[in-house]
Formats: sequence, structure tokens, C-alpha cells
Amino acid sequence: MFEDLSSKFDKVFKFIKGKGKVSEATIDEFLREVRRIMLDADVNYKVVKQFVDDVKAKALEKNVIRSINPGKIVIDT
Repeated sequence: MFEDLSSKFDKVFKFIKGKGKVSEATIDEFLREVRRIMLDADVNYKVVKQFVDDVKAKALEKNVIRSINPGKIVIDT
């Protein structure tokens, strides 16, 4: 079970790292996958929502610096 969860997160992180520029749409797409993975793993909906909202707010805040690697923005968040 944990290996499957880990491989899903690896896949979604590779997706965001492969993007050239970070946009709100890219962040939304990334977080939609993270939300799905967490809900599939039976994480409480309120916990998932709070986590996704927090990550999005921080990622958009850091998105002001466009030269940073997109994967680094999300991973550092």
C-alpha cells in the first residue's frame, strides 16, 4: 500500500519538476492530483483541503520569483 502511495507521489512530483514555468493552472493541476492521491488513501477530507489550500497559497506567494524551478517551489513549500 505504501509503495503504491509513494509511486503516485513520485509521479506527480516528476510532473511538476518537468514544467518550465509555474502558473496558477500548473499549480492547480498538481494539487488536483495530490488531492486525489490523498483522498484515495483515505485521508480526512478536511485535512486534505487544508493541506492543499496551504500549499497553494504558499506556492502562489513564491511564484512571484519566476526564475525558480517549478518543482523546487512546490517541494520547498
